[in-house]
Amino acid sequence: MKKSSGSGASIIAYLPAGRAMPELLTICMIQKLRCRLAGPEDFERTVEDLLLQRSGDGGESEPETGKEAGKEAGKEAGKEPMLILCNLSGAAMNRFLSELRKRGQYVPLKASLTETNRTWKLSKLYRALCMEHQSMTGENI
Repeated sequence: MKKSSGSGASIIAYLPAGRAMPELLTICMIQKLRCRLAGPEDFERTVEDLLLQRSGDGGESEPETGKEAGKEAGKEAGKEPMLILCNLSGAAMNRFLSELRKRGQYVPLKASLTETNRTWKLSKLYRALCMEHQSMTGENI
């Protein structure tokens, strides 16, 4: 199946508390990409739940206990932004990343959605990307 930058193409953007990336939203709007914003409270949700805007418990909205658990998870959340590129074609991915660079938006933690990582919690993907970044650059995140 061919991937496109149309209706199925989207970006999940994990933004730590206090971090905003207005340029990201602008790029997504211009390139007709859906953008799902995730914060520290989402760190223990799966990538797929975030992509499909599910609460992670099968319900439409998160129950109070889930919200409290999300707040606790947020205390251990990552400090750097992370992008997950979902269902983008190679060309759409290149356009998106090129525009990020042009606008001076540095996000060292990026991943493409895969069959494997779609079931991972955001925290697991974040840790995996941090380890990959360190092995490639020698820098700790």
